[in-house]
Amino acid sequence: MVNSRFGFGLLNAKSLVALADSRSWKSVPEKHVCIVSDNKFEPQQLGPGHEVHVSVPTNGCSGHKDAVLWLEHMQLEATIEYSRRGDLHITLTSPAGTSTVLLAERSRDSSAAGFTRWPFMSVHNWGEDPRGSWTLTISDRSGRETNRGWIMAWSLVLHGTKERPTHMTSPRHYSSYNAVQNDRRGLQMDIQKGDAGYQQPDVNVQAKAESMPAGVSHQEKLSKLSALFQQLRGSSVSGNQKEEEISFDHKLDQLSDYHDVSYINDLLRRLAVVA
Repeated sequence: MVNSRFGFGLLNAKSLVALADSRSWKSVPEKHVCIVSDNKFEPQQLGPGHEVHVSVPTNGCSGHKDAVLWLEHMQLEATIEYSRRGDLHITLTSPAGTSTVLLAERSRDSSAAGFTRWPFMSVHNWGEDPRGSWTLTISDRSGRETNRGWIMAWSLVLHGTKERPTHMTSPRHYSSYNAVQNDRRGLQMDIQKGDAGYQQPDVNVQAKAESMPAGVSHQEKLSKLSALFQQLRGSSVSGNQKEEEISFDHKLDQLSDYHDVSYINDLLRRLAVVA
């Protein structure tokens, strides 16, 4: 499992030191860098309400001295012109099916500077075979009809090794949990069942989420979610009341920044874990 904010989780420092014992340490194979680009790529127009998909085929530089068959990390260098870059959402899907959010929407980034050969880096594909077709997806779901721009150029930089590292007995695979956790827009509920200072809320969030009609408008969903957050906030124990109010108020501020219906639907399902 992997999270865009926290990576693969906490590191065990004691185990790391033990593994570094010079008597048993085995170095990884020599690092290679494979650069994939398309000199014939024609700029594609970007705008609100639709997605642009760019296919990035690669053989991992097979047959060359810089061949990468086992990934450590990758970079997507992109040049993008856009009227409001904070509205862009960029994902990259590997041949193995791992979908990584390289750029999430940022409501306060109103810059029209775009990105010039900007390197978006991720380690989500660690251990995968990079050979095959990658898919770059760029979208703007802000609803701002005046937004306009272009994806001008791209290159995919693969970092890894030609030989399999000794600690990898098989290719790395990730669970479908990535589909949610890779999306940095997701609100992470800070309160879990059994946490100190948390009292079971007197509200059946799951029932409310499941009963919400599919045709409900985005604004109505925001309003309902805000009401649910307020009910949850009111359920906290008095000793932690102030802390919880700050936490939920912050979440409500975050919620008002988003305009993606699929995200709102996902958040409704997430809220069910505390019901």
